[in-house]
Amino acid sequence: MEKPWEKFLNTVGQKKLDEILNLYYHLRNLFQENNVKNYQLEKGEGLTREMYVTRDRIINRTIELNGVLRKYGLIENPKEEKEYSDYLVSFFRNIDLETPLQD
Repeated sequence: MEKPWEKFLNTVGQKKLDEILNLYYHLRNLFQENNVKNYQLEKGEGLTREMYVTRDRIINRTIELNGVLRKYGLIENPKEEKEYSDYLVSFFRNIDLETPLQD
């Protein structure tokens, strides 16, 4: 059974969620196109301005979506926050698997 915040994301918030995921997918493609390796991400080496701008857009859209979920009372406690965070991270990990970087 879907949690209330999950149901919201899969209906009303689907467009916002898709935008975040599309931006993340775009960022991973930028990494691949520029031969950025995993170790470089940890150090912030070899990243372009476009990569940083895309990262900032992902962060801003995520903050906006978090605010909407809180505004409607769909995330009210640390347990729900963790479940929601894990939910988003699972999408990011799937995109990471689709767009692997060299070590």
